[in-house]
Amino acid sequence: MRDQFNQFYIQYRDKIFAYLFKLSGNYSLASDLTQETFTKLLEKYDPQIHTSPLLYRIARNVFFDHQKKEKKFDVLEKNPVSNTKSQYETYALKEEVQELMLALKKLNREEREVLLLATSGDLSYSDISEMHQMSVTNVKVKVHRARTKLRKILNKEK
Repeated sequence: MRDQFNQFYIQYRDKIFAYLFKLSGNYSLASDLTQETFTKLLEKYDPQIHTSPLLYRIARNVFFDHQKKEKKFDVLEKNPVSNTKSQYETYALKEEVQELMLALKKLNREEREVLLLATSGDLSYSDISEMHQMSVTNVKVKVHRARTKLRKILNKEK
């Protein structure tokens, strides 16, 4: 059982972290929430039902529970980029990340969630429809509209 969970953890930790980072915009918060997500999965769910849709649903709920507790919404971290590149590259990347995070904040909550889940690459439209209790067609429409809206927001800012 432990080996099975370890493999599951290794397979999904970076993906869940990336999802939570995109939701929160805060590196350390995403890291903490990633740990909390896996802890809840391990403590509350039978290892036989550990699936990626369940994991993403737990991560989503952990994030929104945190927001309710802290009464903070969409906090952007001041320096989300590591110092492994030249100063110019780091600055340019930091600007792009911040621009994207700000643009994502302009989407409504449901658009942002559905788009982030769809672009994570781990969940099918069917999985997302199950999580949000809507039809697969509705999910596809919402993802398309969110992408279009995000593209317009980003183009308007340039």
